[in-house]
Amino acid sequence: MSEQEVSSPARLTRKQRRAMGITIRNIKSKLKEMQESGELDGVDKSEYGPLVMTRLLQDNPKAFGDASQVGIDMDGILAFIEMLLPLILMLMKLFG
Repeated sequence: MSEQEVSSPARLTRKQRRAMGITIRNIKSKLKEMQESGELDGVDKSEYGPLVMTRLLQDNPKAFGDASQVGIDMDGILAFIEMLLPLILMLMKLFG
């Protein structure tokens, strides 16, 4: 993963990230929800990022549509979420 891919989501304003549901709290919530419902059973952890991103997109399609219209790099956002997932998984194990 290149530094450019990782830094792309930082170009989003806090308001844009919140409107799209890309917050650590929301990602953690979706991940926990998906684990409890069994959606992640048998899925490799490397696939969690795209699955969580898909769920965020399903929950808020208008925000993601608006983002693509103004030129926000969705691949960069996915790379950002994939970077956060190991940390979120670790925190979920520590704090339940």
